[in-house]
Amino acid sequence: MEQGRVTNGHAYTRTSHHDAKGEPRLEQWRIHGAGHAWAGGSARGSYTDPKGPDAAKEMLRFFYRHRQGERGAS
Repeated sequence: MEQGRVTNGHAYTRTSHHDAKGEPRLEQWRIHGAGHAWAGGSARGSYTDPKGPDAAKEMLRFFYRHRQGERGAS
C-alpha cells in the first residue's frame, strides 16, 4: 500500500494486488476528499476534478508496464 498526495491536490491510497506468482495484476486507488468526478481531468471538462491524481496517466502507466505477454503475463 502506498499513500501520497498530488501537489496542491488530493491525497490518495494505492493498493497493488498480486497473483500467486507475485506479479501485480490490479491496482486499487482511493482518492481522499474527491467528489464523484474523473480524477485529473481538465477544469474545463464536465465531471472532472483537476486536483488529481491523473487517472488516465496512471492507467496507461499500469497497462504499459504490465503488457500481455511480458514479465510472465499470460
